[in-house]
Amino acid sequence: MRAFSRALQSGTDPALRKLLRAVLATVVRKPQSLTWACWYTTTAAHKRSIHRRSIPGFDTDAVRAFAFNMHHGAHQLARERFSYKLQDVLGLLEKQQDAARREPEADTRRIAAGDAILAELKSRHDWIMNPTDSALTNLVSSFGFTYYLGATPAAALVNLTQTALVSYPFLAARHGPIKAMNYMLAASRDAVRTMGNIQRTLTDPDELRAYQALQVSGAIDKTQAHNLAGIAEGGMAGYNPAWSKAMEIIGWGFHKTEVVNREATGMAAFRLARDGGAGFDEAVRSARDAIFDTHFDYSNANRARFMQSGTAKVLLMFRQYSLNMTWALGRMVWQSTKGQDPEVRRIARRNLAGVLGMSSLFSGVLGLPMMSMAMGTLNALQAAFGDDDEPWDAETEFRAFLSEAVGPSGAELLLRGPANKLTGANIAGRVGLDSLWIRDADRELEGRGLFNHLLEQAAGPMGGVLKNVLVGTQQIGEGHTMRGVETMLPKGMKDVIKAGRYATQGVNTLRGDPVLEDVSLWQVLLQGSGFSPAQIAERYERNRALKNYEEHITGRRQSLMNAYAMAIRNGDAGDRAAVMEKILAFNKTNPEVAISSSSIRASMKSRARYSANAEGGIVLNPKLAARMRERVGLAE
Repeated sequence: MRAFSRALQSGTDPALRKLLRAVLATVVRKPQSLTWACWYTTTAAHKRSIHRRSIPGFDTDAVRAFAFNMHHGAHQLARERFSYKLQDVLGLLEKQQDAARREPEADTRRIAAGDAILAELKSRHDWIMNPTDSALTNLVSSFGFTYYLGATPAAALVNLTQTALVSYPFLAARHGPIKAMNYMLAASRDAVRTMGNIQRTLTDPDELRAYQALQVSGAIDKTQAHNLAGIAEGGMAGYNPAWSKAMEIIGWGFHKTEVVNREATGMAAFRLARDGGAGFDEAVRSARDAIFDTHFDYSNANRARFMQSGTAKVLLMFRQYSLNMTWALGRMVWQSTKGQDPEVRRIARRNLAGVLGMSSLFSGVLGLPMMSMAMGTLNALQAAFGDDDEPWDAETEFRAFLSEAVGPSGAELLLRGPANKLTGANIAGRVGLDSLWIRDADRELEGRGLFNHLLEQAAGPMGGVLKNVLVGTQQIGEGHTMRGVETMLPKGMKDVIKAGRYATQGVNTLRGDPVLEDVSLWQVLLQGSGFSPAQIAERYERNRALKNYEEHITGRRQSLMNAYAMAIRNGDAGDRAAVMEKILAFNKTNPEVAISSSSIRASMKSRARYSANAEGGIVLNPKLAARMRERVGLAE
């Protein structure tokens, strides 16, 4: 204590005296908190005020130095103010666990669950006390955010759907659908009108206080955009003011729309709670819970621990939303069936039904959770027990069934939702809940192709960047220079170039064959803003279904030809008869491409010629063989 007094009376600069007074006030309130951390705080703060020119680590950038010192000074003050409280709670929980173990008839399952929770709390406490951060991780995160989402209007606009998809069902389940809709629309109108500054429209003092409380709690400002752009509270390692400002500009639209979502949800929830008779503090808690339960908390401290390391932050760059949404859906299902009382179960069931209903409006039946898994399961059953000679795909067959029942337009309305039809944009492909973790491939895959697709998904967004660079380089090497450059560019620039190509050339394949010749001005504008036009997406889906079915039949035909040739080479009469029986079955199912005796003879002759000319397992072009051998040093 005397050391603190001497420091306060010395010629210390005003900022340090203010810091020491805050620490001293904490010590007076809680004397046992005077630990080594207090001394570390004062020593570190004092060292940072030393004149350091010509000393390693000195930085002439005053803004960077100010930001760094204020960030770490605030962290030290917060740690001194709250760390001992957290430590006391952990100590109390440990004592409770020890007491529970000494009980004569201790519940082992309850104790095990308590130990797991306590271990998790300790690990999180350790991370908060000593958070890890990496300048390289922040740089990669910023690059990934810029490449995929930055300066892309579509990403910002799609972000607005979260309020309708998740927040509205959350409030409707607790306050009624009509009432919740009216309050949500009113709050959303004010938030959108002020571009995320809804406090300008608030005249009720209680609402202003509630807004300030939500801001202090971080419920409004801690958004996904700031987290991904590397400018959240953990982004101080290697802090660069110019880069941080650039990232704020790039992510402005994405961040603002998310703030609009949070403001609208928070104020609607606060007003609904107050209208229901709740007190001020209870209404604020209700608003904060509504924001965090539907728009989630993207602060680094709230990330799952397996996602907090630098490597995980890069590989799982956009997966925090996937994890949060998966947890939210799973929690609804759990509470719907295992809730502690009937009221909780009733609310959870209505909430889940509301989310599924709103999801079907925005993304159709195919966008509902786990639809991809359901379709994949049906395809696996078909592969195991179905007819190998006849192509079958669950999604394609479902689409065909609906087309016959309600027509092609009605089928698309049910499968992809009214939002696609009303806007002409492929909104379903961006907001569907069926592909939160793994996106479907654009064609039917198996074996090595399926493995490569899964590996690409596991590589994360930065793996996607590498893939785009490699594919673009290959396209340039094949003579498609502009298409190759387009493939490699960030999404915002890629969309603009693609829109220009659509406007001047239409939608064409790499060979120049038209996919869609007439592209409207509205479709060009949609593409330029980042939305794929729904008509083009439907055309690609149709083409994929056709090619998948064709490749299934031609692939089956080729595999039977190979099997018959192998049976002939092995001289196994039994195998040859079995393959011939399968060939006859294939011919009956697919008479258009039947395997005839003449085609078998031609195939056998071709294989014989190939084997005769094979050298070390390969066949060289006779016209080039001599020169190739000379080039690799094998000339005789």
